[in-house]
Amino acid sequence: MIEIKTPSYDEFMSFTPSHANILEISEVCNADIQTVMNVLYNASEVKFGAYDGDILVCLFGICPDNELWLFFSDKVIYLPMSFYRVAKKFTKDKNLHGKVYIENKFAIELVQFLGFKLGEPQPYGLNGNLFMDFTKGGQ
Repeated sequence: MIEIKTPSYDEFMSFTPSHANILEISEVCNADIQTVMNVLYNASEVKFGAYDGDILVCLFGICPDNELWLFFSDKVIYLPMSFYRVAKKFTKDKNLHGKVYIENKFAIELVQFLGFKLGEPQPYGLNGNLFMDFTKGGQ
């Protein structure tokens, strides 16, 4: 069963995003993962961790401009259905947006499952690789 709670600063900063998330980060900015995590921790008005037992499987949050971000751990082999129910409840009735790297297939499937509309792939980031905007609720 997935439990959502606010991670401590140490939990947040020691979290290692999945390989797909790290590739996504490297396409957007020229910063190491610790710098990115620190910026997200300080910039996000809302930040949560999804815990499967005592294992932190996902970090997600919302920045002041309603941009949704989400990182998964490579330690996760599967996510229980309870995660999807919690994620759907979390995003319900919110005006949110973000970008997803077209190589991150899991993230694309997740935002679609959560009811976001995907835009056409557009060049974005340092190398101009393709990302898709996703929106929900009038953004």
